[in-house]
Amino acid sequence: MTAAEERALVRKMAWKVLPFLLVAYLICIIDRLNVGLAALTMNADLGFTATVYGWGAGLFFVGYFIGEVPSNLILSKVGARIWFARIMITWGLFAIAMGFISGNVSFFVIRFLLGVAEAGFFPGVIYYLTLWFPAEYRGRIFGLFLIISPLNNTIAAPLGGLILKYFDGVAGYPGWRWLFIVEGLPTLLMAYLCLRLVIDRPDKATWLTDAEKAHLRAKLQREAESRIETKHLSLWQTLANPKVLLFAVVYTSLAIGIYGLSLWMPQLIKGAGVTDSFHIGLIMAVPYLIATICMVLWSRHSDKTGERVFHCAGALALAAIGMVSSAFIGSPVLAMVALTFAAIGMYCSQPVFWAMPTSYLTGVAAAGGIAFINSVGNLGGFIGPFMVGWLKDNAGGFQAGLVFLGTCLLIGSIVATIVGRRVARREGAAQPA
Repeated sequence: MTAAEERALVRKMAWKVLPFLLVAYLICIIDRLNVGLAALTMNADLGFTATVYGWGAGLFFVGYFIGEVPSNLILSKVGARIWFARIMITWGLFAIAMGFISGNVSFFVIRFLLGVAEAGFFPGVIYYLTLWFPAEYRGRIFGLFLIISPLNNTIAAPLGGLILKYFDGVAGYPGWRWLFIVEGLPTLLMAYLCLRLVIDRPDKATWLTDAEKAHLRAKLQREAESRIETKHLSLWQTLANPKVLLFAVVYTSLAIGIYGLSLWMPQLIKGAGVTDSFHIGLIMAVPYLIATICMVLWSRHSDKTGERVFHCAGALALAAIGMVSSAFIGSPVLAMVALTFAAIGMYCSQPVFWAMPTSYLTGVAAAGGIAFINSVGNLGGFIGPFMVGWLKDNAGGFQAGLVFLGTCLLIGSIVATIVGRRVARREGAAQPA
């Protein structure tokens, strides 16, 4: 197969494999983060302090941490089609249940269970895509899939604002309860569609020719055999691998920044004087829309040049500068510009980051290692929102929280440089002369 034919094959697979995953991940992120918009009125209705809200928002990621590695290992055994459907059913039910919480305890419990239920979907998709796409194309493929991460706020923030505004009082329920119920229902439909549309591996795809299947099988097998350092690792050896641990540190730093900002941005905007929930949603959409465009271009450039380390670490450094700068800028408009640069840096680094461990890990090490990196990393989704809330209660504003987020992103940039160079040297040494 020529290079042009291979690129055509990758485009063909992208059009067949990605659309369902994109929609599912959009709903997944909405159900995970809509608590940020709900907090605009939910906190006052239920008497939540910033610390209580930070705990509840973050407990999702504790449940997520517990369920990730077992979920991905089961997926590698039973296949994506069945396991993704199971994940969607349970997360949909708990997403809807958020609309019926009554106080601190139910808030904490349902957020935790939502995390357990959803655990495995994101790392499962990352692992699933490695079964279809060769390593040299994964930067752009991960970029196309992860486009939903920033784009979610462009779509979900205005949508959530509309639900809060126009569903408020319907059937006697406040708008924030309807937000959880309305946005949780589509997940149950996606579970049904998953059973109809998802194909576990290229060999089972009727829309691929025998020659295309053989080419993919041979190329992916050659890549797996070249990963001498990890192809024979057991699960426990993978989890103790120094490079895997460093990748987890980088992703923890990134998750602290992404979720610390996403779950508090509605209240940051409200604190700047915007009171209408729909207008808050529209303003919140702008930086994430710009970050979406930049992420696609950045991941394509990383694939084109074959360079990963700077594309990840440099973007994280930009995010750190934007986050810290926003804390010290007096103008709300300029502060939002700084937060836009923070969003650009965080989301541009994400697909390039995932191209690094997936080019290093294979076999059991890939299934377990990807889940481990994501599960440990997403503990940052607890740390970020909680620390911003705690610092707000104890320091009297968001400035200290934004500095904390920026510092964590800078640490991630430094560690990404270290582990990225080590992996690049190892890959270079493994190439045939």
